[in-house]
Amino acid sequence: PMPGGAIGPNVHMMVKAGILDRYSDVLAEFPVVVEAGGAWTSVTPGSQQYWLQAFNNVMYGRWEKIVAGYGKAVLGYFGKTPLPPDPAVVQKAAEQLELDPFEGDPLEAAPNNIAEAQQILRDHNLEVNDENTFLVLACIVPGGKIETNQGLNYLLGKPKIDIPLKKKDEPKAAAPAAAPAAGAPVITGPVTASVKVQEGAETRTFSVTVEPVGGAEAPAEAAPAPAAAGTGVFSTFAGSVTRVEGDGSAYRIHTQGAFSVHGVSQSRALECLARPEGYGFDVSCSFPVALEDHGIRIPRVMFLKLAPVVEMELAFHLKNVSQNPGGES
Repeated sequence: PMPGGAIGPNVHMMVKAGILDRYSDVLAEFPVVVEAGGAWTSVTPGSQQYWLQAFNNVMYGRWEKIVAGYGKAVLGYFGKTPLPPDPAVVQKAAEQLELDPFEGDPLEAAPNNIAEAQQILRDHNLEVNDENTFLVLACIVPGGKIETNQGLNYLLGKPKIDIPLKKKDEPKAAAPAAAPAAGAPVITGPVTASVKVQEGAETRTFSVTVEPVGGAEAPAEAAPAPAAAGTGVFSTFAGSVTRVEGDGSAYRIHTQGAFSVHGVSQSRALECLARPEGYGFDVSCSFPVALEDHGIRIPRVMFLKLAPVVEMELAFHLKNVSQNPGGES
């Protein structure tokens, strides 16, 4: 039972602390602290105590760090809980907070801080009335510093607002088009390469051409942009074919080489599936890529957790443009 009003502040806190990746773990712990605490209503301030204890259980170990509000609740200082709290948790709370379980009337035992709040108003030359007393009294934290009393800060004209407001986007001047990365090839037309295929003692050499989508003779509106404004290719694979298996209807091609992305190269052995299609082959290939292997930082996004390993899927067409003189087809 996690109220929506409590989700926003808690997510905001975890984002600022850089630990949003533990958000799902805290939610999974939430039912544990509700059941162990006696199942009081999950509304303010009860939901916050549930959340803080679930958070501590995840970060420090279950029941290794009892939150004061949660601990006092299971000890009975806020009244009797709907269900009996877990005796083991009650014992943990008593030991860590150095308090005995309480079975009396919590209203009679509650501290009377009205006089303290009114003295704070006088010390800061503020009018002592019911409204000002309530604002200061509601923000008193036992053992807390007076400088953190937000009711007093509000009356002094310096309230603190800590919510993730979106800043107004300022118009930005158009940035000049970035030039392709140094050394990165720009595909603006068919690319031809020499490929050697070795089967046992026999070696055959082919000239293979890879064309952009739409082919070399695609309509003008589908043609690639000129080289000066071309799109850089940020990942490459350079290697050789080590083995070919197949029966004529399909071939499994084994390759060994260097896969480069984000400026970092890794040695990879890849397998591709090639099927005859027209005057060439339709080739498909998929393989996992660990982002940290290529120095790619995983961004933390609200409620979005990106996988540290992504699956790359490639599909292209190889066209047999020419064959080495004297070679066999």
